[in-house]
Amino acid sequence: IIKPYGGILIWRCFVYNCTQDWRDYKTDRARAGYDNFIEMDGDYHENVILQIKNGPMDFQIREAVSPLLGGLRKTNQMLEVQIAQEYNFLKEYRKSIEVSMEGIENYDEKKTHVIFYNSLCVNVVERYLKLFQYEEALSYGRRFLADKRMICLAKGRLYAPLCAAAYKLDRYEECVEFTDLYLGIHEDYLNNREKYEMLGAGFMYGSMKEDDLYNSASFGTAANLILGNYKKAKEVFEYIDFEKKVLALD
Repeated sequence: IIKPYGGILIWRCFVYNCTQDWRDYKTDRARAGYDNFIEMDGDYHENVILQIKNGPMDFQIREAVSPLLGGLRKTNQMLEVQIAQEYNFLKEYRKSIEVSMEGIENYDEKKTHVIFYNSLCVNVVERYLKLFQYEEALSYGRRFLADKRMICLAKGRLYAPLCAAAYKLDRYEECVEFTDLYLGIHEDYLNNREKYEMLGAGFMYGSMKEDDLYNSASFGTAANLILGNYKKAKEVFEYIDFEKKVLALD
């Protein structure tokens, strides 16, 4: 239709099943673009160009190159890359820490609910972890844990990133300490859900989210193995069904 007018059709190849459950190993999102376009290699008109993302997932820093690049042999292609603050995050994380600390330092219990204060504390530690500033994450985490205003669920949200930070710094005893604390509060949560949800529905419910559990158990298992605590490592490892989950270790 558009070829007689010198038109060029550029078709973006970033496709996948957006309703996919990440626990479904049969659906491989990273190869979705490949599966959709590879069989049509050579069927496109000469004025058609397939625009392929450099990585098959979504501009992740450590992402592998899309298998379509090199897989398509008879089709016009163009590379899609993006340089944007949206995919850098470093500036946003630092700003998030700055704003959260301002809220923490100026907290007024008469004006702001304590759960919001707790959420700011958790945010600071999680952002430092994402910035790979593990010493800062541990320092602020321990400071917040000693704060009497921190409720039990918020502490659960702190134990998980602190476990990861300690492991990354080769401070395995501390990693085991935070793993034990996290699994303890997780077990109590499982037995007393109504109590916990009354304390902090919504945000604080996230303290028992699966990622925190798997990360804590993964790092805790590895730390115990390194320390020679084999029996303890086995106990932590068997706390959840690892056969159906992906370990959080590098």
